Amino acid sequence: MKNNKPRNHVALNPLLRKGGPHTRPRSGERQRARQQVRRDLIHFGR
Repeated sequence: MKNNKPRNHVALNPLLRKGGPHTRPRSGERQRARQQVRRDLIHFGR
């Protein structure tokens, strides 16, 4: 029978699977959207 390498238990930790791509906070997205609406209102009139 073939001897397999021991598994890396740190790499298989389920708590480490929570990670993901870094994104901007949602509050920043909302603020940017509000600023864009204000710019559009000033530029295109009310």
